[in-house]
Amino acid sequence: MQSEVKLTIHSDDAHSYIEVSEQLISHLKIGNQISSYSFISPAGDTYFLEGDLDGDLLIEALCRQSISFVFEEKLYECPGPFRAYPRVIRH
Repeated sequence: MQSEVKLTIHSDDAHSYIEVSEQLISHLKIGNQISSYSFISPAGDTYFLEGDLDGDLLIEALCRQSISFVFEEKLYECPGPFRAYPRVIRH
């Protein structure tokens, strides 16, 4: 795993979500802790983590593994398109 990851924050008029690959979620072993406030792409390869609860979970996991991160932000005037994706369901 790389020592630094680039993450995109998607913000619309209501909330923010952090785009994260399924590969990184698996590496961090946090998949079973993600709430149903987050979304997953239909292909299952990309998560859009709810910015507060699941965002904190992500940041804590990255820090525990000494993986640094940088953010870029993408703004939407309308709800982000990922909001049409299925919500994460814990198993």
